[in-house]
Amino acid sequence: MSHTIDCIPDSAAEAEYVSVHDTTKRGVYSRNILEGIGFPQDTTEHECDNKCTVGIANNTVHDRKTKHID
Repeated sequence: MSHTIDCIPDSAAEAEYVSVHDTTKRGVYSRNILEGIGFPQDTTEHECDNKCTVGIANNTVHDRKTKHID
């Protein structure tokens, strides 16, 4: 699953955020396939050890340095 990302992150938090986004996309794809073939899925949780990345993902970090991350 390793590959080169198509952007240049400015910080470790942004690099982790890109990784979380990519992993979540793969998880949603897998969940949709499993549900489509008749295997209903419970809630899927994603864990991350970077507090700033978790804050960005949960919309609890409002720092001017993370303003450029959508």
